[in-house]
Amino acid sequence: MKKQQLDEKLRILVIGGHPADVFDHCGGTLAHHVKNGDSVTCLALTQGLRVHDTVISEVFRFSTEGYSQEDIERICKEREEVKYQEVRDACAIFGITDVRFLSYDDKMLQVTMPMIDATAKVIRDVRPDLIITHYPQTCGNVTNHHGNAAKIALDGAALSGVVDFDDPNPAWRVPQFAFMLNPSDCMAFGALSGHSLAVPNYFVDVTDVVDLKV
Repeated sequence: MKKQQLDEKLRILVIGGHPADVFDHCGGTLAHHVKNGDSVTCLALTQGLRVHDTVISEVFRFSTEGYSQEDIERICKEREEVKYQEVRDACAIFGITDVRFLSYDDKMLQVTMPMIDATAKVIRDVRPDLIITHYPQTCGNVTNHHGNAAKIALDGAALSGVVDFDDPNPAWRVPQFAFMLNPSDCMAFGALSGHSLAVPNYFVDVTDVVDLKV
């Protein structure tokens, strides 16, 4: 593999558990990279409908009485399309145009082989120099969407480095990872999180692009 020179542009892949995660956790940092001419791709693992979509939450949180399975599927499909377009529009504010969705249901995000394999295929296609994802030990990584999304990203990166006869893209080994943190990742707010606190070792000043972030 050709050694990358310091003046070459970077390829960055952001992997988020939910669609909104790919820009609201590290959008300012991504804006800097886009401004520097780096290539940024955003990948959302799930639809995010159960967690982030207020319409689905308000309609179905307490009861699905009166709705057929066909009704539910239709409404979910409509909301998926709305949410995906919202994410594309938000990413476009930062200058990001390559936004991808694996579209898994976010009923309970678990580390599964199909999701690892799908993520590895994206990694082989993008061939990133840097992957940005969640902190893998969020809340002790017990039934936590962000922690499991990070594990899928890490396992996907490991798998992307080996031969896959079902993938036309050649193997790719990711040189570097960075974890994006919420304030809650760095404080103990329950028995599960107290033993696995994240300690940030660098911060990115996004004051110059905070208006875009807002």
